[in-house]
Amino acid sequence: MAKKNVGNIVDDLSCLICHQVSKDPVILQSCGHNFCRSCLQGQWRDTEGQDKTCPICQESLLDDKCASNIASLKLEEKVKEPEDTAAVRQMIMAPEDMSDQLTCSLCNKTFQDPVFLKTCGHNFCHICVQKRSTSADHGEIECPTCKLKSPRDGYVHNRVLASLVERVNRPVNQEERQASDQEHKCETHKERITLFCLRDGTLCCLVCRDSFQHQSHRLIPLIEASNLTQGGLFRNIQKQLGLVNDVKNANTEQEQKIAEHKAHKQQVSEHITKEFEKLCTFLVDAQREHHRRLDATYDPIQKEMERNKETLIKKQNKLEKNLEECQKKLVDNDIGILQDIVGFIQRHCETKQIEENITVIKKKPPEGLFKGPILYYTWKDMLSAVQPAASPLTLDPETAHRNLLLSEDLTSASYKPRFFRRVEDSPKRFSCLDLALTSEGFINGRHYWEIDVDGKKDWDISLMKETLNRKEANHILLLGDFWGLSYNIRIGLYLLTEKIIILGISESPRRVGVYLDYEGGQISFYDVQKKDHLCSFSETFTGKLYPYIGTSTAEDAEMKMVHIRL
Repeated sequence: MAKKNVGNIVDDLSCLICHQVSKDPVILQSCGHNFCRSCLQGQWRDTEGQDKTCPICQESLLDDKCASNIASLKLEEKVKEPEDTAAVRQMIMAPEDMSDQLTCSLCNKTFQDPVFLKTCGHNFCHICVQKRSTSADHGEIECPTCKLKSPRDGYVHNRVLASLVERVNRPVNQEERQASDQEHKCETHKERITLFCLRDGTLCCLVCRDSFQHQSHRLIPLIEASNLTQGGLFRNIQKQLGLVNDVKNANTEQEQKIAEHKAHKQQVSEHITKEFEKLCTFLVDAQREHHRRLDATYDPIQKEMERNKETLIKKQNKLEKNLEECQKKLVDNDIGILQDIVGFIQRHCETKQIEENITVIKKKPPEGLFKGPILYYTWKDMLSAVQPAASPLTLDPETAHRNLLLSEDLTSASYKPRFFRRVEDSPKRFSCLDLALTSEGFINGRHYWEIDVDGKKDWDISLMKETLNRKEANHILLLGDFWGLSYNIRIGLYLLTEKIIILGISESPRRVGVYLDYEGGQISFYDVQKKDHLCSFSETFTGKLYPYIGTSTAEDAEMKMVHIRL
């Protein structure tokens, strides 16, 4: 074998996880990467019951198979690792020390594209294996060393031997040596680069170490810096792989939410169409207007979801590109890894902003925005064809608090705290809350009614359960038994349910519409004059529900149950 430049073979014999000379080296039979057996087992320790993957290329290992790399083991026995790791990294082995391990036993020549037999672990040239298997019976090949038979495709490319053969076959000439020396010399002092400045992230020579520029800086040998950088890049690759999976999962969830959003839009669209089918053909224009409002409400949300999906895809592509660059950087030599390492990390390893912005948009308009008294608002003069029509509700005098004065027709209530009247107490009557129930309650169906609150500075409207305790003064005790919309001139509109929610609407509507879909579990409130949706409740209703009204301010204005007539 002609004399060749073997170079630093320790790099080729190092574990890709710990970056030290492999101990008990094994080769993965699916991809050909080499590791210490203990390092590989440590990587897989937390993946019990899951598919194993190669720590470098992430290729799935369906059978978890790995085998001792005999050739690597014999070569590593020749490299006696001293205490100083840097010294090991500088070791140069002569070609004759490796020739027996780099020769194919079939052709007796230096390996060409060496492959590793999975059955026995011996190594041969790829072309030799193919020739051997072509002439063998049943497409099998018999190992000339141990005589074990392997299937025709029962081998994997041995990356370690291929790298070593490449080093041995790499010729050395004066021009290459001079170019290499020039490349690795300090540009300022023209001395050989042997150190790395941790503070500045720059390559240095011995003169740089003593210069004013690097005074009090920490400089370490190139090999140690390379090991630290490789470890950091490897951890960053692992982190970016996790982020890629997070982005993929978020993208999948976003697609699901888009599909659900479209399905929900379709359901509401069908509801609108069904409602408008009850009217005559001259209402088609009104129906189209509602569809326009539907699109104007849902489409911006859907477009926002689509834009977010595109953003997630871009983030995924960026992470995959960074991952590819990091993997390329990881297999570079010491100098290549450290050159412009600070800029490289800034360009390819910064993932904090991506982590903080992996979000899935899950917006959905409230049910009551379209599923309400659509036909009533569209054609009041066709009230008889509208379902639900406005219910002509009246108040039950047996439930009214003694401070509430009801009108003779039982449609209005006003607060009269100085008006003393004898009233007979009963379980139905509110003793402490200034409320009154309607005479009619609901246990099914869809219903709609309106209350005139024009001029009132304080009022309460909604529904409550028939079983609610009407003798308690504290609203908190009632939470969960009623669903109310209230107004106070100081705080505006607010909701009373399991918690108090201020809506941020300071102006009181002149007339409030209430829509109940008992089976659908929906209560919605509307500003009748503006035809605006105010808010909605979603609940599973049980038992009988009664509408109620209430006020605790003594204005001249009354709260009135509106009776709409054709």
